[in-house]
Amino acid sequence: MNEKEFKEKLAALNDESDRYFELNHGECTGRDMSINGISRSIVDLMEAYHGKIYLGKVNDYDRVGDHIYEYSGDFVHNFEYNFAIPVYDSEINSLLKRWNMDNDVSVITPIMDRVNAVDGVWLSWA
Repeated sequence: MNEKEFKEKLAALNDESDRYFELNHGECTGRDMSINGISRSIVDLMEAYHGKIYLGKVNDYDRVGDHIYEYSGDFVHNFEYNFAIPVYDSEINSLLKRWNMDNDVSVITPIMDRVNAVDGVWLSWA
């Protein structure tokens, strides 16, 4: 798959996600679980394009080590991960450690900005 095809498919999935939130008044709801399939499709698409991707978990309080995991191809459960990134990023991991170990709220926006900067995608779950 070339870059153009990847971007078109990702845009289509983002459009599906936007429609989901429009139909559900901006919320993830147990009445409509289709957002879970959209998020899994995003993970699959990113892996197909990049070959190897990493999944990150924001609220990973019990974990002392890394909060970013190489995707193994296994089924991704609802709420298991919050974002997918095409490369391991030590800056994101460091910010996640600060959030999870110290509840440092000042790192939330930098986490979001950094995920976006490395062409990551946020996942939504219901």
